[in-house]
Amino acid sequence: MPPWMAVAYFAQEGQALVDGAEYRRREMERTWGVGRLRLLVEPELRLRFDRQVELFAVAVDRGTIEDVRRETKRMAHAWTALDRAARAAGACELQPVIWEVQLSDGRLVALVRDAVEAKHVARSQDGRRIELWTLDEIARVIEAFPTVVKAKQVWPGAEVIGARVHVPELPPDGDPIPQFGGG
Repeated sequence: MPPWMAVAYFAQEGQALVDGAEYRRREMERTWGVGRLRLLVEPELRLRFDRQVELFAVAVDRGTIEDVRRETKRMAHAWTALDRAARAAGACELQPVIWEVQLSDGRLVALVRDAVEAKHVARSQDGRRIELWTLDEIARVIEAFPTVVKAKQVWPGAEVIGARVHVPELPPDGDPIPQFGGG
């Protein structure tokens, strides 16, 4: 347990400070995407930000209440600095492209370009039950069904209206019952 949590009063204060820093992080991730904002700024600022993330983590994990007070304040300033620098550089906030489709069983599926957009969309669903897929995941599913791929290659523009996995038929007299034990 870090020193700041040893006293109930400091534990409450420290947790409130950490919660505020985490709220700011989530706010920036909603705006810019998870892990994207730090990549939109100059390397020097990115390095200073990454160092502040480390200092914040050390304060939370092993610091005193003074450490937590100082590093949560600095962490908030670090997020603000990244946000300002990205805007000054003309970076655009994350605007994911989302395609939604309803499956025949009623489930709702959303398709996005990549994992950054997927995390952004997952956080902004406002309680809707939605299955989220990235293009990389769709590519892996396509690779898992070579017969469907072959049909699309042979007949360009062909529409897939159904797909199922071929299950081999059982022999007419059934399959053998396994023998367990020694006998």
